[in-house]
Amino acid sequence: MLQGNATALFRLYPMRAALAVLSIGIGVAAVVVVLGLGYTLRASLTDTFRHLNSRSIIVRGDPSYDAIRLGNSIGLTMADLQELSIRLDQAIAVAPKVRYGGWKTRVSTAERTTSTVLYGSTYALAATGEIDLESGRFLTISDERSQTNVCVLGKSVAVKLFSSQDALGSYVHVGEVWCRVVGVLRGKGSALGFDYSDEILAPLSVVQRLPDADSQMDLEIHVLLPSSISDRESASRIQFVIHRGRQAENRSGGPFIVITGEALGNYLDASLKPVRLGLLALVLITLLIGGLGIMSVMLSTVRSRTAEIGLRRAIGASRAEIFIQFSGEAMAIALAGGVVGLALGLTIQFIIVLLTPFFGHFIMPFSSVATALLAAMCGGIFFGTWPALVAARMEPTDALRKR
Repeated sequence: MLQGNATALFRLYPMRAALAVLSIGIGVAAVVVVLGLGYTLRASLTDTFRHLNSRSIIVRGDPSYDAIRLGNSIGLTMADLQELSIRLDQAIAVAPKVRYGGWKTRVSTAERTTSTVLYGSTYALAATGEIDLESGRFLTISDERSQTNVCVLGKSVAVKLFSSQDALGSYVHVGEVWCRVVGVLRGKGSALGFDYSDEILAPLSVVQRLPDADSQMDLEIHVLLPSSISDRESASRIQFVIHRGRQAENRSGGPFIVITGEALGNYLDASLKPVRLGLLALVLITLLIGGLGIMSVMLSTVRSRTAEIGLRRAIGASRAEIFIQFSGEAMAIALAGGVVGLALGLTIQFIIVLLTPFFGHFIMPFSSVATALLAAMCGGIFFGTWPALVAARMEPTDALRKR
């Protein structure tokens, strides 16, 4: 029986077709995983930033490597905070968030101990829209002015210290002082393996009284401006105010960076671009191998079906019809490989994201799916052309003689 449709190869030579589908499927799966994980990482970090900070902008020190190595790095100062609070026009809120003692501070209850990040802040942080309470309250003006030993726990710290018990009203030992828990924040998620709920917030005036506070504190400033002002304009205004204040008062201050959602996205794109290009080069090699697999299978199939080709030519099939038939079979293999590779790639990506908190949450944009399928189809067209030409160029008499 003569076969004249694109699915003939699957019925006549199922094993060959399966191997060809698998070869192109592996290449497509690699495309899906590389593009998907890159997009997932960028989107997760950007979404986390926006979720954590609402529309607020973070200003923090950016010391050089030599300054850090020599231990004399200078970041932002309280004078910079005051300058922004007074001089930044249209600012809705300007709030300090001071990290004490590096990234880990020992905290404990009477029964349990853990390490977390201790921040000193003020009531103004709530005005930036970053604070999402699960229970209790946030820091108040009274807490700051009276230097009351109170604190607000991140969700992860509350679970570590109190499990499922209500932490409100309990006391935790933080930085050599006992603080009463007045609030618990909702979980903020994680990205790059960092848990954003692993923190404790206490009044800045309390943190400033802790041992070696002058040398142990790293200030970052959170600013909220109206949504009508773009990220770029906001960053420009903040930089202008800080530089002008330092020049006017002839005071020192270290280099700093202004972190916005737009700037973070651009930074991630620039940072991930070399990695993506390197991985995509490997992926293209994988697709090339898969395409060569299609070509090999199709050439083998053409040789095996010489008699069929000769008979079809003898009864009136044109070279174009033979070319279209075998090109269609190559396209069918590529499309099947694309679907298989897409399913395999999405599964692999989902498992990686599930097992690795580094990537945040699973995201698969339509552009990545379209790119993977387009790569498969282009591979089918490119690598199926030569076998189809070989079949179309056969003379009927020569083909039938080899029957």
